[in-house]
Amino acid sequence: LLCLSTYSEVLSIVCPLTGTCKILPRWQEERIVPVIGLFVEDNISNYKVIAVGSFETAASTEVYDSATNLWTLTGRLPPDTQMSFHSSVFSKRLFYCLTAEPPNTLLVYDLETGIWNRLPLLMPPSFAYGMLVEHKARLLLIGLSREKEPFGSIRIWEFTKPGEEMKELERMPSVMFKEFFGVCNGYGSLQFVSSGHLLYFYSKRSLRLIMCDLTRKPVHWQWLPASPADVDWGEIHLMNFCVHPVLNRSVESQEN
Repeated sequence: LLCLSTYSEVLSIVCPLTGTCKILPRWQEERIVPVIGLFVEDNISNYKVIAVGSFETAASTEVYDSATNLWTLTGRLPPDTQMSFHSSVFSKRLFYCLTAEPPNTLLVYDLETGIWNRLPLLMPPSFAYGMLVEHKARLLLIGLSREKEPFGSIRIWEFTKPGEEMKELERMPSVMFKEFFGVCNGYGSLQFVSSGHLLYFYSKRSLRLIMCDLTRKPVHWQWLPASPADVDWGEIHLMNFCVHPVLNRSVESQEN
């Protein structure tokens, strides 16, 4: 399932395999540049959507439950906390978000209790830009690293314990990184996706993907074949893609 948002903040749940789309009811409170998270229950056709405002102190949180078709107001962000809208991920029924303020903090939302908590976070000294991903039940940070040049490599770090230094797992080979960064048209278009035991690296402005298998020793990096799609990348941004799609749940179709 995909959760899509418009500029007017209308949310839709889409199943690409069936072409069905459900427009969600409007949430109860307005929020600025909301962070959206989609959690799909295992083995049942039920899902939840979490929405919380970024760049708002003590922002409210609402959770949509497909079983009731209702939004429910839950806990607010801790005082003096603003979340970063570009980096969040679900892992083990917990919703993790990097903060914009204060720095070096990880926000964690518990779906069961509806409560946010702040965890101290010791960011790698060379970290410049990146995203959170879940990989085989582990929470990873993937991002650009500053070195002698403005951006010297893409590295993969693993979260250990709150407040402890992250463990560097791997970095993209230098030659591959230079070629990859050359097609990205700026660091803001970098995207990272985790699926199964594989990680994927791509840019919103290109259909060239790199695959990384952390389970192999040594770690395996590989360019995937270029897509044959004939599109004008001056007009299109690739926001996401599906890996090993399986039809195990659907959504109720709804006409616009």
